[in-house]
Amino acid sequence: MPKILLRTLGCRLNQAESFEIEEGLLASGFELAEPNDTPDVVIVNTCTVTSDSTRSSRRLISRSAREYPNARLIVTGCYAVAAPEEVRAVDGVDDVIPNKGKDSIVGFLQNQYFPRTLQLSSCMPQVPPRVILKVQSGCDEMCTFCIVPYTRGDLDSRDIEHVVSAGVSLAERGAVELTLSGVHLGRYGIDSGTGVGLYELVCRLLESLPSSLRIRLSSIELTSIDERLVELIACEPRLCRHLHIPLQSGDDGVLDAMGRPYDSKRYLEVVSAIKEKIPGVALTTDVMVGFPGETLVAFGNTLDIVERVAFAKVHVFRYSPREGTPAASREDQVPEDEKRARSKTLRELGDKLRLEFHQLQAKAGLIEGVLIEGHGPAESGCISDSSGAATQRVAPSLFGITDNYVKIETSGPVGTVGKYVKVKPVDVSVERVSAELLLDQGVDPLPKRPYQSGTVLRR
Repeated sequence: MPKILLRTLGCRLNQAESFEIEEGLLASGFELAEPNDTPDVVIVNTCTVTSDSTRSSRRLISRSAREYPNARLIVTGCYAVAAPEEVRAVDGVDDVIPNKGKDSIVGFLQNQYFPRTLQLSSCMPQVPPRVILKVQSGCDEMCTFCIVPYTRGDLDSRDIEHVVSAGVSLAERGAVELTLSGVHLGRYGIDSGTGVGLYELVCRLLESLPSSLRIRLSSIELTSIDERLVELIACEPRLCRHLHIPLQSGDDGVLDAMGRPYDSKRYLEVVSAIKEKIPGVALTTDVMVGFPGETLVAFGNTLDIVERVAFAKVHVFRYSPREGTPAASREDQVPEDEKRARSKTLRELGDKLRLEFHQLQAKAGLIEGVLIEGHGPAESGCISDSSGAATQRVAPSLFGITDNYVKIETSGPVGTVGKYVKVKPVDVSVERVSAELLLDQGVDPLPKRPYQSGTVLRR
């Protein structure tokens, strides 16, 4: 059986597409290379959204060529679209396949490298508890800094029946949480002309999937927030109380120069309504620092908005010029040392807010609906029953996640992997909440949510 090694950089959509490629390889009779194997083919799924990601992609391509000189090396992903000739020039690269060709990679391998008939697999392996499910690609909004519309193309939504069928199949093979992913998730279905959008897709999935499987949304733009979807999240325990809504900047002048279709006032209005309707919701975001023309006053406005919203997590990245985008040709570029300084300041604020969010979650004394995703080596720990009595002193370390995006670290039986549990917090850090696993499950891991008002924004 030919062995294939797949290496992935970048966004959740890239991860979802790599997962689909692996699924196709296994179904077609290929094997996935283990860490100590010598692969016959290495596929590198690249990213190029920033200059740092481009450099990381180049390094990974070159490292793959050095580590496996006798393997065929295929490069795909956004870097392969943005600079195909540059990628082909990297020593060791055999083939370059664009994003739109990812669905054909398995067929390409069969036709070009392994023409002999392979034994098709009639039994696919179990999948991880949490799986990213691609529902659309492409973007029709041209932000002045972004290269993604050039590398991903026009809106391209998958048929709702295809998505539902894929979701059902994943559930049957062990998935208990699906993350719906796309380049512009909120624009799902717009290109189909059927009137079926993200809200309708979510409703269909809720109807079709097991009642114990929950759904998480990946990044969604502010202008695509559907009020019906917010109301649904507020009362439906199978929908995760987590929305990643890119801010990019808290300054109206910078937002306008970026080509973002909202201002800071509108952003605050929307997230205020979300916080009021969904108690305990985790709002996470992307923020860019050092966009051309960003002054210290403008950066201060961003800090103010970030603190007022009290994000559960802030992904900070420095602006980097992407060739062919309008912002790259501006003469008022911010110096690199200033970008680094602003990035450090914003990251420190983001860490403070994330710690406060974790402290707030732990304050309740009990966290339910924790999905245990995996385990590590055995370590000293403590498992408690509902009375608080310790029943085990040494157990494998477990890691999991709550519906509102709190990472949990605990100890317990390996058999809890892939299950929802409840835990008792014992320690809090910026990255996670450490907790004791409570073996007595006693309550529904996905309890109904009473609709109520909550804290809106900091003043």
